[in-house]
Amino acid sequence: MMKKQGKGSIVNISSGSATTGFVAEIAYCPSKYGLEGLTQCLAMELYQYNVAVNSLSVSALEGKRLKPSRLTLSDETKLSEELRLKFASDDEMVGNFSEA
Repeated sequence: MMKKQGKGSIVNISSGSATTGFVAEIAYCPSKYGLEGLTQCLAMELYQYNVAVNSLSVSALEGKRLKPSRLTLSDETKLSEELRLKFASDDEMVGNFSEA
């Protein structure tokens, strides 16, 4: 459709896991590495049709960490306050990327 109309934009959502491996992310990290490669290849392939292809890399705020993907809201409430404060909250993440 974008090729036919002669313009468009594709934004893939990536993360720091596209460049750095992490423990317990055996499927997630390789998928993000692959997504970055796909983004670059599509950008080159679709450039001639005026279709931009980019990725938005989601990461935690400086000094914070992303919550592990398998950490449920119920599990999060069981963490100590000290540990919970090390992770970026959902509201902080929304605020950090609201301009994107």
